[in-house]
Amino acid sequence: MKLSDTKILSIVSHHISLDTWSKYSADERIQIILSLLSDLKKLYQLSTEISFDMPSGYETACGLYDHTISCLFLNKKFLEEPSSTEALYYFFHEFRHVLQYERSDLFSPELIKSLPYIIQYDGNCFKLVDNNWYHVKLSGEEAYFTDLYLSLPYEADANKFAFSCLTSCSSDLKITEEVKHLYNFWCPKYNTISKERISSELSRVFAEIDKEIESIKKGAGYRPRLPV
Repeated sequence: MKLSDTKILSIVSHHISLDTWSKYSADERIQIILSLLSDLKKLYQLSTEISFDMPSGYETACGLYDHTISCLFLNKKFLEEPSSTEALYYFFHEFRHVLQYERSDLFSPELIKSLPYIIQYDGNCFKLVDNNWYHVKLSGEEAYFTDLYLSLPYEADANKFAFSCLTSCSSDLKITEEVKHLYNFWCPKYNTISKERISSELSRVFAEIDKEIESIKKGAGYRPRLPV
């Protein structure tokens, strides 16, 4: 099977129209998302589940995907807002992460290489090893780590996918502009690292994370933890 965004977008537009989305209650929106997710799971033989109750430490987040327990989380509070376009954006963003992990065979080697790594704005970094998250703290400015985070291949792919999904199910220019704003917000700005250098810099940082983790694993008493 090949990755077909055309098939996915057809399923999305069948279930969701942003032009009428505001008319539904939060519970009705949840049922629509559940039905949509069911069809997407069938298309790509996915096993992930969904929860509308955020895990501890992520109560204010719109959504996240935890591969270690195969669960996509979407914050119900954001679905209660009149528009909730943002909540849908993050649903599609996180669903793309589901695809990336569960069907990594459909993605590029560059994206697959980046999947085990998380780089946060403050230099806190994580790597998934044997279904456990190992944590290291790297030094550097927030702008530098922001460039790295937004340029991670799996994040850039998820951002592009979410944008494609939402623009495919709306003819309202105002809504489309709102979606464009979200997309641009999550696009790399290259404030500290040029676009030409970002790939090599990510590889360098991945190697640094690997080195730090190997040193940690040799020590006694370290317990892997969830990224927070």
